[in-house]
Amino acid sequence: RAAHPARTSVASQPILNIGSLAIDPKSPDTVYCGTGEANGSVDSYAGVGLYRTQDGGATWIQIASSETAGIPRRIGVIAIDPHDSHHIILGGVTHDQGDAAAIFTSHDGGAAWTRENFISTQNYWCQCVIFHPTASGVIFATIDEGGSRNGIWRSDDGGKTWRQHTKGLPSPSSL
Repeated sequence: RAAHPARTSVASQPILNIGSLAIDPKSPDTVYCGTGEANGSVDSYAGVGLYRTQDGGATWIQIASSETAGIPRRIGVIAIDPHDSHHIILGGVTHDQGDAAAIFTSHDGGAAWTRENFISTQNYWCQCVIFHPTASGVIFATIDEGGSRNGIWRSDDGGKTWRQHTKGLPSPSSL
């Protein structure tokens, strides 16, 4: 009779709430998992950070803790640059005054993170980031900062500078 692999109980897991997943376009066995429920409901559950598998989900390691890396506890999006797998962007939300909510960027595969302040040094929500699949350096993001900076933002230089798109869209303050 074959031995069964060891099982862990659901109660022993550090977090079970998942806000986002992303597959590395250059390495499909590498998947990133952002924890926490990144929705508008104040009764959503927070997470503990970012996990990664490099073997198609057989094993996972936490590569960035929300507490130590300063990233959101409710990660709603993870985007991996199709031209540079070490360039990762994540976005999140918060319902807790002391928690982070913004866009965060890593250029070393998720080991270190930088908060992007082009919208504000205060918390703002980001739930969508998309790298252009063929135009290197082009990134789109959706932002909710509760005012005139809401909406769609674009970078043409890999995230160094951003500009807001407003032509043909509703007024940002009405979003």
